[in-house]
Amino acid sequence: DTVRLQDTDLRFERVETRMVSRILPVLEPPRHGRVTGHLVLDGTPQSLGVDGDVAFTEPASGTSHVTAAGTIGVNGDVRLTDFVLRFNPLQAGLAKAAISELPTNGAITGSARLTGVWKGMLTVDSDLTFRDPRAPASRVLAAGRVDAGNENPLHDMRVTLSPLYLDVLREEMPDL
Repeated sequence: DTVRLQDTDLRFERVETRMVSRILPVLEPPRHGRVTGHLVLDGTPQSLGVDGDVAFTEPASGTSHVTAAGTIGVNGDVRLTDFVLRFNPLQAGLAKAAISELPTNGAITGSARLTGVWKGMLTVDSDLTFRDPRAPASRVLAAGRVDAGNENPLHDMRVTLSPLYLDVLREEMPDL
């Protein structure tokens, strides 16, 4: 038997993530707050079309707004196909809860297109701008492959810094 979703349109408003975690323990967010938005799903777990627009509000860093479109497949590994994320913005404090090396203050805007295996080899094409009230905006364009399962994770990576301001990062990463 195969589960298939067809033109499924989920809409939700101010849903508490603590409640979701109690119902679905596998969905444990890095921070708790309220989620509002909609998610259109179409396909099977092995090839699920996703089109979503979600805002997440939490006390520590405020509201993050992310849209996502593309295909996710789960068959042992999680595979992304032309999966586009747009950050309008993503609060840096929320991102830091998931990736500890990131700065705490400010916001990230822009987009990233991902294709490949999550926690494996991913092709990335991104254009992200980091804004912190303490410094001018920093822009990072990156295209190439990232291998999360490898000691040397970057492959054929092309990065453009246009510009990159390190003063804010040095406050939180003194070794930089």
